[in-house]
Amino acid sequence: MSDSNLSEITLYEVKKSKVARIRLARKGITGDMAKEIVNQVDRDLMCRVLGVDPSTLARYVKRKRLTTAVSETMLDLLTTVELAQSIWEERRGALQRMEEPIVALGNESPIDLMDTFEGRRWVREILHKIEVGDFS
Repeated sequence: MSDSNLSEITLYEVKKSKVARIRLARKGITGDMAKEIVNQVDRDLMCRVLGVDPSTLARYVKRKRLTTAVSETMLDLLTTVELAQSIWEERRGALQRMEEPIVALGNESPIDLMDTFEGRRWVREILHKIEVGDFS
């Protein structure tokens, strides 16, 4: 995948391909794609995870390209929220469930762990277990 192809990649393609997600994160997602991600996740959660206020997030979505770190965080959060949605069937319900403490997460709520990569990875690990009915 060449750099020129990265400017034409859709969010759908990014969701399906780890290679595309890595390359796009390295190059930086566009402001338009960032806006699409925010709309699919939750503005308040995105602000919380990125550690920014809504006005800063609004400036991000107007940029031509975001930094690698911000791009990777946004794409990773999208992956995590979409996994929760696939388990609990819709975004609002999934986000509400993710506010509840989970014993397997040390009695932390998934939302409280989302501000770090390792926290999101751990949440996805537990969500995968929930998905297959492994409640150990």
